Amino acid sequence: MLPSPYAVLIVATYAVALAIAWYLGDGDRWRKRLTDRFWYGVPWGTLVSIAFVLAVYLFVQGGIEHWHDPTVIPFRAWSYLYPVGLLTAGFAHSSSGHLVGNLMGTIALAPIAEYAWGHYPGGSRSTTSDRSTDQATDRLDGTPRLRERLQTWTTIPWVRAFVCFPGAVLALGLLTALFAVGPVIGFSGVVFAFAAFALVRYPIATLVAILLSGVLSTTYYAIQYPVVYAEISGSAPSVPWWATIAVQGHALGILLGVVLGLALMHHRSVAPNVNRVFLAMLVYGMSEGLWAVYWFEGNGVYVLYRGLGVSLVVGLAVLVALAVTSSDRPVTATLARLPRSPTPSQVAIGFLALLALAVTATGGYSIVAGKSFVVLVVVGLFALVLAVPAVAVLAPVTFDAAPTGFQSTFTVLVVVLVLVAIPATIPNLVTVGDDPVPSDQSIEVDGYSITYAEDVRNQMIPAIELPAVANETAVPTSGVIVVNEERHIWTTALSKQYLASEGDGSVTVGGVGWRETVHADRIGWTVTGNDTAYAIDLSHGNESIRAYSSPEQRAQPVIENHTVGLVPARDRFELRVYQNNSTVGRSPIPAIGNDTQVGPITFSTGQSNDLVTIFAIADGTRVQIAQRETYRQI
Repeated sequence: MLPSPYAVLIVATYAVALAIAWYLGDGDRWRKRLTDRFWYGVPWGTLVSIAFVLAVYLFVQGGIEHWHDPTVIPFRAWSYLYPVGLLTAGFAHSSSGHLVGNLMGTIALAPIAEYAWGHYPGGSRSTTSDRSTDQATDRLDGTPRLRERLQTWTTIPWVRAFVCFPGAVLALGLLTALFAVGPVIGFSGVVFAFAAFALVRYPIATLVAILLSGVLSTTYYAIQYPVVYAEISGSAPSVPWWATIAVQGHALGILLGVVLGLALMHHRSVAPNVNRVFLAMLVYGMSEGLWAVYWFEGNGVYVLYRGLGVSLVVGLAVLVALAVTSSDRPVTATLARLPRSPTPSQVAIGFLALLALAVTATGGYSIVAGKSFVVLVVVGLFALVLAVPAVAVLAPVTFDAAPTGFQSTFTVLVVVLVLVAIPATIPNLVTVGDDPVPSDQSIEVDGYSITYAEDVRNQMIPAIELPAVANETAVPTSGVIVVNEERHIWTTALSKQYLASEGDGSVTVGGVGWRETVHADRIGWTVTGNDTAYAIDLSHGNESIRAYSSPEQRAQPVIENHTVGLVPARDRFELRVYQNNSTVGRSPIPAIGNDTQVGPITFSTGQSNDLVTIFAIADGTRVQIAQRETYRQI
């Protein structure tokens, strides 16, 4: 297929713009900079990483045949007991949009991180010193030691470009999958690590690159869809946008990037501008939604703790800035330089008192205002981290030398990283319990059970059996549920609200090299003066089952001293007529244009445009009993 004329125009425009920028911006100077830090001036590690992530989407998830609808469920990090999910989750994606967003972020940010790392020892050719291989020989037989062999290999530019940097990316992807809370999927944790690593060294350039990723995304979609037609329409029910952010996984990626970046900068004795680092970290955390600390109460209800999240982002920016500006001078020497300098013990006691006051105030507010216990837990953990240096000062232990400022702040960052990672170990150790399928009616597909249920406990969220927090963790859910005991999978694939809006949906299950799709259909009748009576049917191939039937709904009108109920039966809907709570008779809903008699009432089904209505007729009186559900038209 030939490219769109618009796509050709966009590519040509960019080519001309880049050529002009290269000419006016002294292209030779940029070429020298790139070749000074990159092998042949190319960020090879970034290209290898992008190729790997794209290969996972195309060939492992089946995106090459289903670009917009890859296989997702088996490639999430469901449990430590499911290695396939853990190995793939950090590099797989839930949709083409998810993939493109992360790849654009990688294209913009990874080259800066790779530039800071450099393909040459010390970061650039100008700082590279030749090492004699004679120094890496054993004293007895002249054989190079293994450790020194590795050190020698890591000084080779192409090894650093094609092995070391992609290896670090692979390790980061595995770490973000291992220590992210819940069944995560996506490369975004690594992208956040790229940003944080680059930000520590080149804060302003990193902020510009973040804006550049938006430019790249817009350009990509302009090439893909140069002309778009749209009309006014409703949207399907969806979770709040902030509830789709894996904020803990993103925070984990940022902390990993910050720790690695600070370690490298300290090793190379590089001191970035602290004000720029603070500003860049604050802007990045706020703009990328790192403040979106939330919890779910179940059945589509989410709680956002925006105030807490903003405070945590500001605190992280301050902590990173302190780590950047800290020196190798002992902490006690730094305090002694302050006017009217207090003793280290006095500073520690005052700091602990402030933390205790903050935690007490938060706990009191949570109790009085009836707020979630989660707020108190998060604030308490954050205060615990901040208290580590003060406790170390007050501890009755003598050290040969006081810790330096860098060691103190770096240690606090590592402790924060550990505390962010630890909560993941609890849900990642959870497995589906006994009898995990919440309904007897289910579709079985190669180890997967697909069913529908309402108000059942989400088994992937452990219920903590403590009175104070049990209501916070025993989360109910409703919708199409997918269970696979061997893979330790338990998830709500389609919510009750989604099916009520759309009327149908599909769930794709599978594994490496195969996939199957199960379809869900909702059929419902809105009963006059009452709720909707509905049923959920599931189908796969030639198999079809009624997975769920809602309770009977009684219409409000009373006709000839009779009431009418509408009941979802096994394979149809029935009208039931009652008098004094005794059943007079029952009948299937008549076809459109037909009628049926039950006791003294005649039921007729009519259609006007797309609306199908059931009427009850008696003694010349015609009353609407129910109307068939209509769903959003896409």
